[in-house]
Amino acid sequence: MTESESIAWLLERMEDALMERPSGTSNERNGRNSVLLKPGPWWNSPAFKEISRCLDLMRNQARQQSVTYAPGKTCSLGCARWHVIAWYVSTDTRTTMTWKDRLDDKGRPRRGKKGQRLGEYKREPEVCRHRDARQDRAEAGVAWIATQFKAWDNTKLAIERWQDKIAAS
Repeated sequence: MTESESIAWLLERMEDALMERPSGTSNERNGRNSVLLKPGPWWNSPAFKEISRCLDLMRNQARQQSVTYAPGKTCSLGCARWHVIAWYVSTDTRTTMTWKDRLDDKGRPRRGKKGQRLGEYKREPEVCRHRDARQDRAEAGVAWIATQFKAWDNTKLAIERWQDKIAAS
């Protein structure tokens, strides 16, 4: 798992961690799902605190910096932050019914005696995002977060080493 993939994984679970909701349940906000109004136990982990810090930094630097999401195309850091949240954090999962054909040994759909296709409906989860969310801009925002996350880790390691040297002397 690369750094960007692990950050995307954390972002996908950020709302569940904040609202103490088990992952995979619907994110409906109409009162049918009961959620606690305090942060859950996951929220206190250093990873979620660092993601939150990076998102706050994106908001604070919204107009000062930009990210490149395609060759020759850039957007502001605030725009990238909005796409990151809309693509990864604020998603809704719905269950859809899809038709799955029964296939013969050659991979073709099977037919019944009267020529009808044989198969069955299956329930499949579908992730629904904001209609204006764009994956390329969200990925550019995640790449920016990965650089900040990495810089923070190096800074933290340097501070710990420095404190160890002071304690040893």
